[in-house]
Amino acid sequence: MLGLNEWQSPHQVWLSKMGLATFKGNDATEAGNDFEATILARCAKHNGLVLLPSRKVVGPESWLTATPDAFIAGGGLAEAKMVGFQQMWQWSRGGGGVPYTYLCQVQMQLFCTGEPYCIVAAQMGTEHHYYRVEPDTELQALIVDGLRHFWFSYVVHQVPPPIDGSDGAKEMLQKLYPRSARAMRTATDTEEALAARITSAEVELKKQAEDVSCLKNLMRQSVTDWESIRGDGWKVRYKSSSNGQRPFYFEQSKGGK
Repeated sequence: MLGLNEWQSPHQVWLSKMGLATFKGNDATEAGNDFEATILARCAKHNGLVLLPSRKVVGPESWLTATPDAFIAGGGLAEAKMVGFQQMWQWSRGGGGVPYTYLCQVQMQLFCTGEPYCIVAAQMGTEHHYYRVEPDTELQALIVDGLRHFWFSYVVHQVPPPIDGSDGAKEMLQKLYPRSARAMRTATDTEEALAARITSAEVELKKQAEDVSCLKNLMRQSVTDWESIRGDGWKVRYKSSSNGQRPFYFEQSKGGK
């Protein structure tokens, strides 16, 4: 709802609330479900905890609910995460290393349940990492304000969220207008302005693509016969391959150098 989830946009959430779409899951969610019990069992073993089954909890406002993966006997929550290879860089080994998307999820679970903390158990390959998250009332207030706006502005009144450039917005429009019913009409002034902006943006995009191509060629010329070079937050690979080609890669480093 807040646009923090890279896998699902607010438009897709709205579609599901309107009964126009259903998330069927994928390999990642299936793996998470399959390994959840094992991750929680390891969490209990390594941290000396007794875990109680998950249950749905209604928050301070009736439209807010949470379903943590497990409750800790004596107080607390536990949340299991199966971390894929491509997502590991988002998790740090320090105490504050929970990615922001999951941090917000846990903060809402703490808000709805009133529990004092949550242990986030992250399984990364054969390694297990545990993060303790305590309530952040300021962050919780910001999240609730955003959710309240989405819920009552768009879901309750059945009004589509504002359009943006996301695939979710495209999917929403396809669901709302699945087929054409009339042949042709004259464009409105608003549509004429949109068409002009599309044309201008496409011209600029083409120019930017040409500029990028030229800059990469200049970098190839500068690299000469080196396999790679490294800079401040970026790296170029220009290594010969066995098939006689020499592919060029320009990479920006995650998190700087």
